[in-house]
Amino acid sequence: MDIQHQNVSKNQTKNKSRKQNMVTDCLSSLSCSIENPISTLAQIYESVDLIEMQLMTKPKDQGECSSGWAFSTIAIFENLILYDKVNYEKSIWFGDNIDLSEIYLMTNSINNNFCEGGDFVTTINEFDHLQNINTVEMEINFPYSNIIQANISYQDQVLISPSIQQNEYLIPYKQFDIEDSNIISQTGPVVIFQSYQSTNRFTIQTRMDIKSYLSQGISVVAQMCADSPLLDYYNGLTYLDVPCKCDKYTGSNSYYDCMYNIINHQVVIAGYGKKDGVDVWVIRNSWGSSWGADGNFYVPIGTNSFCIETFAMALIPKYYNLTLNWQNKGSCQRGKLTQLDFDEGKLVDNDGSITAEPNIIIKSLSLKQIIIITLLSLIAIAIIVLVTICLFCKKIRASHE
Repeated sequence: MDIQHQNVSKNQTKNKSRKQNMVTDCLSSLSCSIENPISTLAQIYESVDLIEMQLMTKPKDQGECSSGWAFSTIAIFENLILYDKVNYEKSIWFGDNIDLSEIYLMTNSINNNFCEGGDFVTTINEFDHLQNINTVEMEINFPYSNIIQANISYQDQVLISPSIQQNEYLIPYKQFDIEDSNIISQTGPVVIFQSYQSTNRFTIQTRMDIKSYLSQGISVVAQMCADSPLLDYYNGLTYLDVPCKCDKYTGSNSYYDCMYNIINHQVVIAGYGKKDGVDVWVIRNSWGSSWGADGNFYVPIGTNSFCIETFAMALIPKYYNLTLNWQNKGSCQRGKLTQLDFDEGKLVDNDGSITAEPNIIIKSLSLKQIIIITLLSLIAIAIIVLVTICLFCKKIRASHE
């Protein structure tokens, strides 16, 4: 499992008080966050893909290590650096091929479990409050493959110092002032949606907010159930709609009870648009760029497929100006079969509506059902062939009589 929640409790979250984006009771927890400070855009482009817009790097492969939490966090960091690219022109962080180190993050995170699971919010709060991680690092300095091949476990972790110069240290997101017991501190995570009931999913307003972030070039962290065998064989040619088991969980109404059993992977929402005429989210995975649609997959918007519409968090780019009315980054040209449907690049009203409902019966077939249907189809074809041969043979015998 990629996610562990021992550092997060419902009581910690309920005890927080919010006022004008100021959050208290943060210093005593690792689940500190603020409310969304960015206004919803009234209009957005028909579709947006941050990877096509070169505002995200190519998906990497976490391998057998349960480190999706680190890969999603690093993907967000890389997006923020590319977003603020012009501000890094004279630093080591300037360029289109920025590649940050997951292992540096995993090794120095003392409240996550290395290859045994972790959490995005916990990680960011370590940057903000514990200061045991005070910069991002380059992949070239701390390669992921070297550590994983050495089979280093959580118990073998030794904190490592940055290889970059101190004047190049970077925390690539905006930190907001918070107050706890008259102590002023800072935090970065922004809550777009977080449910504590197993049947809750993104609201219309949530969809509007997420699309506003994406339209401006900012990606969003999500979490999901990655246990479906359909993911293993996914080729990116269409979308996947797998019902969320949380919606049918009857043991308790507790969201966290459901999470402990179901939610096990963190990913990044990197776009939206239509696929096969259905409104979908573009989900950036961490299973390598040869998997799926160049490392991504599509889920229908509004169905909570894979339980993916239960959590949405973001970071604000370091140099983002909250006082300006930011404009859309632009739409994308489509070309490959695995990309979103082509659109005309028009601006549309951002009202959170869904214009095409997915065919859940077809798209939600399990691997077992697909195998059964395939076998039945082969049997039917075999029967037709045999009948045809028999009729042909009978006709030949009749002609000789």
